[in-house]
Amino acid sequence: MTGVLLAAGFAVAYALFVLVRPTKVCPRCHGTMRVVRGTRIRPCKCKNGHVYRFGATAVHRFFWSIKER
Repeated sequence: MTGVLLAAGFAVAYALFVLVRPTKVCPRCHGTMRVVRGTRIRPCKCKNGHVYRFGATAVHRFFWSIKER
């Protein structure tokens, strides 16, 4: 029972964290928007140096659907 409550608490805490900070620095380019492979430099796929955290889109959609009611 304690494990279930602990997991639920972690999920709520993570959802609140993602609601406040939905993006993180891109792990490919580390925010520089360029990827260096040997001597080649190419633009990163992130296009702005940030990517969304896991579950951020779902949390924001759920939050705004509740807030609109």
